[in-house]
Amino acid sequence: NFVLTMKENLAVLTDSKFIPKGFNNSESLKNYSITHPETRYVQKLWSNRGVELKTVDEMNFDFFGRGYKHFAQVYIENPLLIDGYKFDFGVYVLVTSINPLRVYYYNKNTLIRLCVKKYNKTNYDDVDTYVISDACMFPWDVDALSVYYNQSYTYKEAMNAYFTKQGYQMDRVWEQVEDCINEIVLSKEYSFIYWVCF
Repeated sequence: NFVLTMKENLAVLTDSKFIPKGFNNSESLKNYSITHPETRYVQKLWSNRGVELKTVDEMNFDFFGRGYKHFAQVYIENPLLIDGYKFDFGVYVLVTSINPLRVYYYNKNTLIRLCVKKYNKTNYDDVDTYVISDACMFPWDVDALSVYYNQSYTYKEAMNAYFTKQGYQMDRVWEQVEDCINEIVLSKEYSFIYWVCF
């Protein structure tokens, strides 16, 4: 659980095209920013709370409170939107064995959360436009999804219907989700073994 769900661990210690690059110290962030001068970054807590766009010099990597710590992560400038809202979705993944490594994921449904305000790439002062917090919206709150959800579509079916209407090939999207799960879990196999033996 720690290896896969601790956000800082996942962002900083995973080299994957599916995860924006992360940094847990000023030196590594500054070195990266020299060769990527146009890139912007969000500061996050380990718990993935307190997300906010900050400059490289504003980033704070110190511990505070009950051992909480911030990390930085590359900001995705051109996010995929649902009816103008930033969103995230999650799938259930179950690791039932480490040796041999055995992983299942539930592909019948997904969780979907949306920002409470529409995305506005000219106003990053309002975190509600780009951060999905505890005060988020769900498919029944957004007309573009509720039209499907109210007809007893699952979250995943509603999302598929919306994006299919926008011209996306959702079979390919879900193949990429499966590729993401496979790549990340396989890259963490050694860490699983280490923590079990530790």
